[in-house]
Amino acid sequence: MVRTDLKSRLEKSVKPFVKNHGVAGEVYLLNEAPASYYSRLNSKWSSALPATLLVNTNKKRNEFYNADFTMEKLNSVVKAK
Repeated sequence: MVRTDLKSRLEKSVKPFVKNHGVAGEVYLLNEAPASYYSRLNSKWSSALPATLLVNTNKKRNEFYNADFTMEKLNSVVKAK
């Protein structure tokens, strides 16, 4: 998971989010200006939020969604990929 929050929000926002949502795996917090990483994460991303990028390293592919997900919808999308 990659969060794009400010470094100052790590303790009060990012860590509680990860814990409350049971996020497994590695979590990265980007520490650079937003405009510098949008296209590097996915060329289809216009910088609009919310945005979700699902990465499957086993299949060497990713899927980008410029949409908000409920947990149920996100789980169904992940299982389908």
